[in-house]
Amino acid sequence: MCAYAISRYSIFGSNLIFLMISSGILVPLNAIIIHYFAIINFLNLYDTRFGLILVYCAVGIPVSTFILSEFFKSIPKEIEEASVVDGCNFFQRYFKIMLPLSIPGLMTAGTFQFILCWNEFIYAMLLTSSRNNRTIQFGISYFTNEFFSDWVTMFAALVVSILPSIVVFILFQEKIITGLTAGSVKG
Repeated sequence: MCAYAISRYSIFGSNLIFLMISSGILVPLNAIIIHYFAIINFLNLYDTRFGLILVYCAVGIPVSTFILSEFFKSIPKEIEEASVVDGCNFFQRYFKIMLPLSIPGLMTAGTFQFILCWNEFIYAMLLTSSRNNRTIQFGISYFTNEFFSDWVTMFAALVVSILPSIVVFILFQEKIITGLTAGSVKG
């Protein structure tokens, strides 16, 4: 909804808000790891799945907002103006008109976010300590230790852990390509 509001309405400072949100793409994830750790500890969410979900959502907001705002700009404004003439308010326009039209953009942003979260290791290692809350990528690191490495089992686990990313990309490949190329051509 943030990307929709930024791309469709000329609010005072909307370009600055968009610049601030999308500048999060330029910040390396390892540069803000201490801040995320401090915030999660302060909120008493260390070693919880909700803490990881919160961090992954915060990390994915800049990319998702950038992709979706460019996608919303590619949708003709005449469709939205026709819904205003028909009597739709802001929420009706968003949920009944713009959201169904933006499914390729949502699929693109969602797939990028899924692949980022699925393959992420550093935050999972930092923010979890119990076996119940480990991610697959962090669990694979326990196949090797100081004295022994079980390479065969580790490589088998790596292949199994890569499969969901490949399946998600194959299933949503057309939507991803449509979502990425939607704002590329003017006219």
